[in-house]
Amino acid sequence: MKDSQTDANRRIFMHRTGQLMIGGLLGSVVAHTASADHEAGFAMPSSTEGRCITCRYWGGIRKISKDGKVIITQSLGWCNNPKSMSYQKMTPPDFGPMKAWQKWDALG
Repeated sequence: MKDSQTDANRRIFMHRTGQLMIGGLLGSVVAHTASADHEAGFAMPSSTEGRCITCRYWGGIRKISKDGKVIITQSLGWCNNPKSMSYQKMTPPDFGPMKAWQKWDALG
C-alpha cells in the first residue's frame, strides 16, 4: 500500500514540476517578445502617409519606438474607416496608399 501511495505522490510531483517548467519557458518567451523593439515584426517610419499602420482607423496592435521615428507591429489589423474600400476587412500594416487615410492621433 505504501508503494502505491509513493508512486502516486511521485507522479503528482513530476506532473507539477513539468507544469512549472513549461510555464517558466512560456513566460520567458512572452517577456522576450514584449521587450524586443522592432527586431521581430514589421516597422515603418512614423512619417509615412496613406498606409494602414499610420492611419487612425487601423485596428492592429502597434507601438511607436522610443525615439518616435518608427511604428512597430507584429499583426494584421481591421480597417474601421467607413469611408475606406477596406472597411471591416483585415489589412496588412503596409496596405495602401489610401485616399480615406487619416493620421493616427498618437503621431501628433
